[in-house]
Amino acid sequence: MARFSYHPQLQAGTTVRLSREESCHLKAQRLYPGSPLFLSDGKGRVFRGTVQQDDGREKLVTVEEQLSMQVPPYRLRVCQAILHNQARMDWLVEKLVELGATEICFFIAHHSVPDISHRKIRRLERIVVEACKQSGRAFFPTLRSFLEWEIFKEFLANENGLVLVCEPAASATLTETLREEKISECSLLIGPEGDFTDREKTELGNINRSVFVKLTNTVLRSETAALYAACLTMSFLEKMDEDCPENFWL
Repeated sequence: MARFSYHPQLQAGTTVRLSREESCHLKAQRLYPGSPLFLSDGKGRVFRGTVQQDDGREKLVTVEEQLSMQVPPYRLRVCQAILHNQARMDWLVEKLVELGATEICFFIAHHSVPDISHRKIRRLERIVVEACKQSGRAFFPTLRSFLEWEIFKEFLANENGLVLVCEPAASATLTETLREEKISECSLLIGPEGDFTDREKTELGNINRSVFVKLTNTVLRSETAALYAACLTMSFLEKMDEDCPENFWL
């Protein structure tokens, strides 16, 4: 069951019209006029509200007061080469959201799928919203897609924190690197099933603050590697700031 309803523009003392999809969810939860509920704008703010009335297929909700502001004290950016299987991308996005990733990026590499349609991006955006509602995350992660390798590299070079490139042949492990660096922001890079090319590895190695890291001694699917790396990294990030829980319902 969703822990809150979503509307992108919330302000205490106003009335908002929920989307048809959100209104259907309220109906499924048997929330009718007069029922209290929680609302979030996806930017970390949680509000208390009351269902007012149905306006056709859309419900009107009064936004009463802001209860909390949930901004994570870390930034975990997971960058995954576009996968051939859409269902696996859907699954990966859902699980990364549940874990607490603050940014999810899909990019094109030589051995990856050469494109991702607008329709697929819209589907992934809906999965982000639903996964946040289910897990109680009021701060929605940013979803990005890069259809040109050069633009993706430039993006990484301009971001803060370490760039951790997952590479089976790396000498340092991800665990060792996280223990040494004491980071609060990083980018995890996971290549396609066919791995990065030698040229791509060289170009990634030339990015400032990039480190090649090994995950395990076994061969992992690309999406499994992404989830494993995210789990491990999140455990370190959360230990560094245990006094700042993001989840309002914990």
